[in-house]
Amino acid sequence: MAKSMTKSQIADYIAGKAGITKKGAVQILDDFAALAYREAKNVFTVPGIGKLKLANRKARIGGAAVLLVLISG
Repeated sequence: MAKSMTKSQIADYIAGKAGITKKGAVQILDDFAALAYREAKNVFTVPGIGKLKLANRKARIGGAAVLLVLISG
């Protein structure tokens, strides 16, 4: 699987495409993340990308593989 871009790499790309500073691009990413987090209690749609919504789910119970890692770790 391909490695994901870091926040710094995304900010650098956005800065280059938009003709702004990398610091400005980082601020945009931070503000966007804060907005998405605040609005996720409803449904936060990013046009052309997808939707983000909060869901309450039951806790998962770990299996034997998880227990082996915890014991050996």
